[in-house]
Amino acid sequence: MRRSLLVVGFGLVTALSYAVAVPFETTERQLQSAINRASEQGHVDEVRALRLELARQATLTGYYFDAARQYELLLATRPGKKERVRLFTELGRLRQSTGDYKGAISAYEDARHDDSRAWQANLQLAEVYAKVGMYQQSEQVYLHCLALRPNDVGARDGLGHLYTERGFLKQAIDIYTETLKHRPTAKTYTGLSECYWRRNNFSSAIETLEKAKASGIPGDYDTALGFVYRRQGNFSQAAAAWEKVLWAHPDRVDIKLNLVWVYEPLGRTKDSERLLKELLAAYPQSPLLHFTQAWISARHGNITAARREAAHVDELSPTDLVKHYNERLIQEFQK
Repeated sequence: MRRSLLVVGFGLVTALSYAVAVPFETTERQLQSAINRASEQGHVDEVRALRLELARQATLTGYYFDAARQYELLLATRPGKKERVRLFTELGRLRQSTGDYKGAISAYEDARHDDSRAWQANLQLAEVYAKVGMYQQSEQVYLHCLALRPNDVGARDGLGHLYTERGFLKQAIDIYTETLKHRPTAKTYTGLSECYWRRNNFSSAIETLEKAKASGIPGDYDTALGFVYRRQGNFSQAAAAWEKVLWAHPDRVDIKLNLVWVYEPLGRTKDSERLLKELLAAYPQSPLLHFTQAWISARHGNITAARREAAHVDELSPTDLVKHYNERLIQEFQK
């Protein structure tokens, strides 16, 4: 049972992120009042400038829907072509930030309609297409980007990632390897490393990340190394890599959770329990953390506690992925 539980546990790869928006109501009221006055006086240019400022303030404070509304109002005034491209691109970014990928695609396409060479609109559109699984469209736009700027590392890294997600590992490796000859980024190294470990070529994956660390290019390479070692089954090396990350960034929730998972098979139960207790205190309503607690309890033979935690996971509206593995864990209780 312990072996199958380990398979269930390491089948789940997750990351937690939390964002807090800062209120901007006072600034909004002041700017809106100024917009109303300028509009009443017929000062069109002043209205546009104030709307842009309001959109900027809304974006900075996380009020993306409010910012998008200002860009839509600005576009309704029929600005010039160059300005439209800029506004459509900003609107696309905002919609992308809120998860409105359909709206983002529409905005980026509008920008490209006005200027097919609009760089940021093209690059962001390719990214969103990939995000929603429109891989052929994404590839076409990335190739268009590379036709405009053959050596642009952002487009090359994006295309490499796209090929990796589609399972076209040879094409991805070719893209990343060629990029290494020019101006690589951290994404180039981590992307190439991922291609290698997906092929179970762990030595090349590790060698790539070690070269990245020696390159002087800043990047989160130890986090990536931890994942390579864990996939390889080398839990002690994975723990060592992630402990380096946690020492430098003690607030990394994702790293703490990953350490919980590798400490268990290493027999470092006290360390695992300490970190999980800390995480649960900070995020008591997290289905993922309660699933983790259920998994650990089951591994230690405390089926009663495991059942209780697994039942609690269902009460907390888990994601489909967490729900899937929680159901698999419950099935293990019946064996």
